[in-house]
Amino acid sequence: MLSFTTSAPHSMFEDRTKPLVPVRSPKVIGEEGKSISVYLHGTVESEAGFDIPIIIDGELTIKDKVVTPCQVELPGKIIPCTLFMWNTQQKGTLLVSNREVGFVKGLIVASDDKRSIKYAKKLLKEKTLCL
Repeated sequence: MLSFTTSAPHSMFEDRTKPLVPVRSPKVIGEEGKSISVYLHGTVESEAGFDIPIIIDGELTIKDKVVTPCQVELPGKIIPCTLFMWNTQQKGTLLVSNREVGFVKGLIVASDDKRSIKYAKKLLKEKTLCL
């Protein structure tokens, strides 16, 4: 099963990205040339205490649109979730590498969080660039 966790909250200037649970064997396919921005959203974000996911197990294939079951693992708890991910079809230049990339965006929401699921479906349909 595709599994995510997060780290302790930190600023973007701190190097504190240690996952809350151990990383096992994740595999991401098709990410070359893509800037990927996926976030925990809604109740799962509140429970995790931070919104940046870390893939810890399973296989994630970057496609035009992805809606797939997944889970978020926290110390002593597993939250059933759904990943909504989309390719925005827009391109831009990364300042750090000065290379053109495509943008992939997404949200991971708890499977029982109806409000967040509705929001994620709306963004998926629009293929929005901004979250």
